[in-house]
Amino acid sequence: MSRNCIGRIDFALQRRQSILDEGIALNSEPVELGEDALGRRNVARDDTEKDVAGSLPPLDSLHERHSGVTPIVCAYFGEAARCMLSMHHVSPCLLSIRNNQSKKKRTISWSAVSEKDRYAHANLDDATRDGAYIVAVAVVEAELGLFTVERATTRTGCDFYASPHQDPDDLEEAYRLEVSGTNLGNESDVRTRLKEKIEQTRRAGAILPAVACVVGFEARTVMIEKAEAD
Repeated sequence: MSRNCIGRIDFALQRRQSILDEGIALNSEPVELGEDALGRRNVARDDTEKDVAGSLPPLDSLHERHSGVTPIVCAYFGEAARCMLSMHHVSPCLLSIRNNQSKKKRTISWSAVSEKDRYAHANLDDATRDGAYIVAVAVVEAELGLFTVERATTRTGCDFYASPHQDPDDLEEAYRLEVSGTNLGNESDVRTRLKEKIEQTRRAGAILPAVACVVGFEARTVMIEKAEAD
């Protein structure tokens, strides 16, 4: 059996198990916020309208405002995010976002995932990383008003540069944006990863301050934290 076949089987098994765990029908269509395909709530019991701060920017149009993400890169990262989100949740759903000490919820929506999408993103490590990139770009824009203006080079302790200005040549107020993602796990796992990423940005010894962002797909949680430059 080829490696590709094994990867497809592994992805399908994880997808099927997550569906069974959540009680979601295999051929379900996206449903209204707060319910799964069986009419049960798809969000935590304490999720009410007053808890929701609004919606995240659509993932497939982020390239229009973020010069560090081209249309093709945006589409590729968006496919990965849709695959990872659909493994555990039904669109739309609520993300719990922790920004330092504050906590809020935002709605995230995505289009249906095809079998070809799943085959293309069957490497779940890569899909988790790439999907986390685009979700982080959306969250940092919504929460911090920062725009991803440039992809970072290696050994910089970050993945992107993000600025309150959309001009990629104006980095005076920019931050180093370090992103990570988790496929499986709970909020505690996301918090542990965030601590690791904060420490990574500090070890880099860069001049610019940093923002670390960790996206937990199963946990339905995104945590972000700023770290000042040394």
